[in-house]
Amino acid sequence: MTTKKTNKYRRRISLGKVRLIVKCFCADITASQTSKIVGVNRKTADRYFNQFRYLIIKDQIKNREKIMLKNGIEIDESYFGARRVRGKRGR
Repeated sequence: MTTKKTNKYRRRISLGKVRLIVKCFCADITASQTSKIVGVNRKTADRYFNQFRYLIIKDQIKNREKIMLKNGIEIDESYFGARRVRGKRGR
């Protein structure tokens, strides 16, 4: 009995479709365009893209532990969000 190679994250998608998603990710194609090319839902393509980004960041953090910061980090205060206070324009 031979075992079939299956992808780790979503078993309902064939390995060929997963390879197409990877190729589209490498070609910097958006998730909505990838979903049309591959023939899957946009949320599925988006989930794979996020998983690829997570793996890339995880690898970079693992390699970054070896590099020490020399000059420190500068943090600026920023205002983000939809909360609006009357009378404070442009903030």
